[in-house]
Amino acid sequence: MDKFIIVGLGVFGRSLAENLIQKGTEVIAVDRNMELIEEVRDLVTYAVCMDSTDEKSLESLGLKDVDVGIVCIGEDFEANLLTSVLLKHNGVKKVISRASDPLHIKILKAVGIDQIVTPGVETAEKLAYGLIHKSLLDISYISETTAAAKISIPPSFAGKTLGKLNLRARFGINVVAIHRMVEVQGKEGSEKVEKVISNIPGADTVIESNDILVVIGETENLDKVMRTL
Repeated sequence: MDKFIIVGLGVFGRSLAENLIQKGTEVIAVDRNMELIEEVRDLVTYAVCMDSTDEKSLESLGLKDVDVGIVCIGEDFEANLLTSVLLKHNGVKKVISRASDPLHIKILKAVGIDQIVTPGVETAEKLAYGLIHKSLLDISYISETTAAAKISIPPSFAGKTLGKLNLRARFGINVVAIHRMVEVQGKEGSEKVEKVISNIPGADTVIESNDILVVIGETENLDKVMRTL
């Protein structure tokens, strides 16, 4: 089970923590505001009130055991940047930072932050899905209970038809398109690009090893299929 640390419990950080906990992960929540810590104490694995720019305080949390750190500090970019760097420096395997300004994005990239996200509740939901389900490439919410997603396929799908995979009967999801990475000749030589090879594919459509499926269904059914990939 992956272990996460979320620093900053505003709307974005709290939403992300709740989404990750709902998906069965371990979440450490950090904020310097005790009121925010008290609000999530019973929701997350461990909640601690501290200044995340204090390296000794962060070290006390055992960061080498943390798989992903997400810094969600919104109003104080200096604290966001320093916290992000400290997480990287202290052994967190992957660090994701929030940014809302183009200059901040450039600075975070320059110091080697692994991934940068912009704020919002839907972004938090997407990020949680992507962190839990490594084969998920994108997800868009159609309603509170329904979503469309792009997923890379496991090796076991290759060479089989959609009829053989029977995803609708097994998981309650529908494949609405297939994207395929194809090699094309460009000005600087050959390159791989993603192309739609079939919209509303039939049961006899054969899946290739590098295919990307666009699927639609209830979010709980998408969770089920993602756990098998």
